[in-house]
Amino acid sequence: MAEKIPPLKHFLTCSVCTEILKDPVSLGCHHSFCSSCLQDFWAQAENKNCPVCKRKSSKGLVVNFSLKELADSFAGRQRSEPVQELKQQLRPDPTALQARRSRHQELEETYEAMVLHLKVQRVEAERRIRAEFQQLQRFLREEEEARVEALREEEEQKKILLKRNTLQEQIRSLSESLSAVEADLQKDGLSFRSASTRSQTSARALLSGFDSQLLPGALLDEAKHLGNLSNEVWCPSTTLKT
Repeated sequence: MAEKIPPLKHFLTCSVCTEILKDPVSLGCHHSFCSSCLQDFWAQAENKNCPVCKRKSSKGLVVNFSLKELADSFAGRQRSEPVQELKQQLRPDPTALQARRSRHQELEETYEAMVLHLKVQRVEAERRIRAEFQQLQRFLREEEEARVEALREEEEQKKILLKRNTLQEQIRSLSESLSAVEADLQKDGLSFRSASTRSQTSARALLSGFDSQLLPGALLDEAKHLGNLSNEVWCPSTTLKT
């Protein structure tokens, strides 16, 4: 079975700080470290052994520029890859935002159209309200005139009825009989006897007749014309009684 080859990052990682090599230096044992990491390690260990294999290094520290270029390139790629990933994550957002903006613009246009339509609705409703009230006012004026006319007609009918049932003739007859009786009472003897019989007969005849009474319903029926007037006017089934 073939041995698995470690990834490139393994060869470009400092064994001291476990980060990508910075200014890498290579020892005679071919182990590489960050220049600053190796110097700190040697200062603490008080020797110049390799941190990995513990072999003593006699060479001075020289930056491995080939390894540095490779490490810097790898580190730069690592720094850019997350940005690319974020870009990929962000890429659908402009499309969604544009779609949302388009919907809001369409809604805004709808609102503007509705504002214009509101005025049209108000003008039309106002026209209809005024027309309805004009019709109601005309109806009320006509109803008023009809009821006033009915009141006047009833007054005339009652006047005719009262005049038709006048008591002037009865009053005249009673006055004449009363005068005759009073005159006879002033007489004496035979003249009184002969006159009183005639006066008494006439008076008794008048008194025995039908005594006049006040005619019922001779006055206006105010309740009919005024009672619950508002409801009667607005009730469609109301008919004006005369």
